[in-house]
Amino acid sequence: MKTPTITQLALRLLILTGVRSNPLCHIHKDQIEGDIWTIPAENMKGRRDATTEFRVPLSSEALEILKQARLLSRNDFFFSATGRGSLADSCMSKYMKKIGLDACPHGFLSSLRD
Repeated sequence: MKTPTITQLALRLLILTGVRSNPLCHIHKDQIEGDIWTIPAENMKGRRDATTEFRVPLSSEALEILKQARLLSRNDFFFSATGRGSLADSCMSKYMKKIGLDACPHGFLSSLRD
């Protein structure tokens, strides 16, 4: 089986967790403790003074994705394609378009909340 790319792993984690793409693209190794991902308030959508950090429980499959991403990442972000920062927010939507999916990453979040 072919090794998944950083973008494929990010998309899988997005689907499993139901978070927005911005916090997912900026997931950093120090945000994970055991099976909990703590998203800093500054990475959450909302007014800066009214937003708090957000905790996301991680399934065993989500933890496996992070383990694979860590092996491919070139810095302290789990998802980094270039090694100079985090994965660009547009990478997942470009990938979905490339493989012919008529959807966008935000659609997964929306389908979990509807």
